[in-house]
Amino acid sequence: PSSPDPGYGHTEIKFQLSFKTKVWQDMFGSQADLWAAYTQQSYWQAYDKTNSSPFRETDYQPETWVTVPVALGPEWFQLRMVNLGLVHQSNGQTNPLSRSWNRGYVAFGFTSGELSLLVKPWWRFKESLPDDNNPDITDYVGRMEVRAVYPWRNHVFSATLRNNLRSTPEIPNRTYIQTDWAFPLYGKLHGYVQAFYGYGESLQNYNFRNAGVGIGVSLVEWR
Repeated sequence: PSSPDPGYGHTEIKFQLSFKTKVWQDMFGSQADLWAAYTQQSYWQAYDKTNSSPFRETDYQPETWVTVPVALGPEWFQLRMVNLGLVHQSNGQTNPLSRSWNRGYVAFGFTSGELSLLVKPWWRFKESLPDDNNPDITDYVGRMEVRAVYPWRNHVFSATLRNNLRSTPEIPNRTYIQTDWAFPLYGKLHGYVQAFYGYGESLQNYNFRNAGVGIGVSLVEWR
């Protein structure tokens, strides 16, 4: 599959709405907790007045996972939790613009002082080829993600790296890199700066390499 290029502008508005809640604490009398979340991310061509400022894409992502607290390793670099999760992502479109996939993952959460590190490999659940509109998505979006978060005073810095874990003549190595900086403005309102480069920044154009820089606000304390 490939994504059409209808001539969208390079400047747009991106906004995200996310919810997360604990569904079941201390499952079966253990220390494991069940969580659920939903994220919706939209890309709005607000400055394209000629084409009536269309929404380029909206991606939907429901997710559920079990968190198991642990304490393994030395204090200076310790494994603190393991997550086992399931996630669905789709853009709600019809073919040829439809994109969707389902995956399971194991995430390992480490801490070192104020630094938090999350290592998350995942496995895509295969679909039958006639119904699969993005069979090679893991070759672009990746098979593993590493995310580091570091708070400093009232600022929060983050870096995310995704990689497809391949390097062959048929499937070259592909990477996505994103950096984020959140800083206080007033009360719970935070300023937000983001830069990214690579594949998979949005679902419809997963097989296109994009780069961008954005500045905006977050209405809750960002983590």
